[in-house]
Parts: sequence; structure tokens; C-alpha cells
Amino acid sequence: MPILVNDEVLQWPLSSRVIFKRYPWFKSSSKQLVSQQPKIVEEKQLLYVCQREFAVVSPQDKFISILGTDDSTTCNMVALRHTGSGVVALGHFDGSLVQEGVSSMVTEVKCMSSSSPSDGKLELHMVGGFLDDKGYSEQLVLQILDTFNSLAHNINLITCCVCELNNVKKRKLNWPIIYGIGINIKSGELYPASFPDRGPAISLRSSRHFTRCDKDGMVCIYQSTSGFLVIGPFNYRPVPEIDFWLAQSDQFLQTNMSTSPSVEPPHFAQEVRNTLTFIKEHPFPLLSVFSNNQPHLYKKNDEGVWIQVYSCDKL
Repeated sequence: MPILVNDEVLQWPLSSRVIFKRYPWFKSSSKQLVSQQPKIVEEKQLLYVCQREFAVVSPQDKFISILGTDDSTTCNMVALRHTGSGVVALGHFDGSLVQEGVSSMVTEVKCMSSSSPSDGKLELHMVGGFLDDKGYSEQLVLQILDTFNSLAHNINLITCCVCELNNVKKRKLNWPIIYGIGINIKSGELYPASFPDRGPAISLRSSRHFTRCDKDGMVCIYQSTSGFLVIGPFNYRPVPEIDFWLAQSDQFLQTNMSTSPSVEPPHFAQEVRNTLTFIKEHPFPLLSVFSNNQPHLYKKNDEGVWIQVYSCDKL
């Protein structure tokens, strides 16, 4: 079944500019979204989604009320909500195995909504990307839309704040306006956001996409029935040039490890360095991190802090 915009079938072939010309209300809704100051979201009741991850949460969840992700430049932040059950999925797409990621998100949302007394609709929100010189943002947006359009479900495109609608000119360069979003699980409110604390084991989670560990593509990091945040197990090949990378300047790391080095947030290089250091310390994660091939599990305590509840080794 196709993507729908106000009950009208989204026509193909497409470019983002064609979409905005054909459906001008995306411009007004995006203008309202980008005009908002980002909310600073604290750790309590937050589930943060890293690049190449997604999570699905229902309004009945006792510990999670906000899903969030950020540090998106050419990536795309995709939220999918079932209006009957209120179940929400949020994914941070970078172009790796998009079809599998989109399909998994839809399947999880539909499965968790199967007992809903109301049929409801699937509503799609896309935020991210900008007018980058190499066109990565445009390519990813169209890839995601094409994948949703190929599924056997009606998908209602509600928000499309991407590419030129998320772009501002600064110092003669194009920049993304919104780098991160949060979505309220109970109300469905979507807003620009930043996250001082992003949850547990960020360097471990980031090592998966830094080493191009593409076997699993997008992974679901949250078990809604148990409330566990699940990391791994996964493996990657050793990086023989790791010492070379760690010896380089922040500017060198940013220039060579980003699809959009001129517009990365200030903490980009330090987070790259943290992840590279983790990879150096754990060149064989199945041996040093995921002993006996067991995942790392975390759960929120009563104060809303992630606590490690099981691990074969301490990180």
C-alpha cells in the first residue's frame, strides 16, 4: 500500500522539492517545527536512540515516556506512531540496510498495536538532513520514502521536515537547523531536542557503526515487555590503524570521519575519540565484552536511571 498525504497517494518519481511543491503544507509545519528552541531532555523517562538503532515503546510503559535521538546532519530521524494504540517507534537512519530497518520498525509497531481496541493509522514523521554538497541527505530521504511506500501498509506522512526545510545558510555554508528530536510517547508531540545524558554504554553502541558492523543493520535496542535496553552481542574486525587515528587532531578526525565535517556539533571529535579508544581496548568484543555471547542489559530504576542488571563483564 502507498504512502498517503492527507489521504492522497504520494506520487512518484520524487525529489524533496517536488514533494514540497506538491504538498505546500509541509513547508508551514516544518517552519513551525524549526522555529522552536530545542528542549533539553534529562535522563529520567528518556530512551535515547543512537545512530543505526531504533526503539519501540507503548504509552503504558512505566519507565519510558520520551524517545529521543540527535547528532543528525545527513542522517534522518524517523518516528512512526500508531494512532489507535499510541505505540511509537523512533529510528536514526544513516543509510545502512534501510529496507530492513523500516520493515522491522513497522512490524514491531503493528505487533505491539495488535490488541488495541481501535484500528488506528500509522503516522510517519521524518526530520533531518539538509542541503549538503554531496546530496547524501536527499538520497537518504528518498530511499526511506521509497521503502515505506513498498510495504503492505498504508503510511500517512505527517511531518517531512527534511533537506531544504531543515536548512539554514550560515557563513556561506548550508547547515541543518534541527540536530535532534524528542517524541512524547503519551501525547505524540514531536519537538526539537538535545540530550545531556544519552544513556548507557554509548561508546560500545557507537562502535558497531564506526566499524561498519553491518550484519544487523538497524537494531531494536529495547524490549518493551521486560523494559530492558539490550546491547549486543555483536562482533567487529580489529582496526589495525587505530593508533594512527587516535594520534590525529580533532580537526583531522572530523574531516575524515563525517559526511558533513563543516557542520558537526562541537562534541563530535571527542565522541569519535571515545569510541576509537573503546575499540582499541576491545579489539575482539565477543571475547572481552560479550563473554559467552551474552548481551548487556540495562533497566531503569525508580529514579529513572539506567542500571546494568546483567553482564558477563564490567565495561
